[in-house]
Amino acid sequence: MGMTQEELAEEMCTTKSMISYYENDNGDMKQSIIAEFAVILGTTVEYLVSAKR
Repeated sequence: MGMTQEELAEEMCTTKSMISYYENDNGDMKQSIIAEFAVILGTTVEYLVSAKR
């Protein structure tokens, strides 16, 4: 989507370090966080979950 971690963090009301944490697959994300990512990025939860596999 061409967003920086900072821009995504701002949209999600979190920190750049938390976005980096998620991006680097350092832990399980709650379904609500994945859903929020999908909305902001204009995609589906299914795509986000399957894209890493």
